[in-house]
Amino acid sequence: MKSRVGSGNQFTVDSRSIIIGGTLFGLGVGACIAGIAVSGSAMLSAVHNWIGNMERPPAELARGTWTQAKAAATAAQQAWTDASPDMPRVPAAR
Repeated sequence: MKSRVGSGNQFTVDSRSIIIGGTLFGLGVGACIAGIAVSGSAMLSAVHNWIGNMERPPAELARGTWTQAKAAATAAQQAWTDASPDMPRVPAAR
């Protein structure tokens, strides 16, 4: 006999089906989390290997690019400052 909540003409729910559905849902969530963990581990391992095989580490690349950007900004500022006084100046974009 199935247990039901409610009586008479009231809304009734088969609690056994709710429990089974909840259990299946929980198992599905568990399988999803396991899949994410396995896939994420594989991706992290691949990225780690890729970075390890690079000629220059990413931090060194970023440092070099930052140095180039600072040098370009300094050169632009110097060119702006050294421009002849009779040369029309356009205000910088804001």
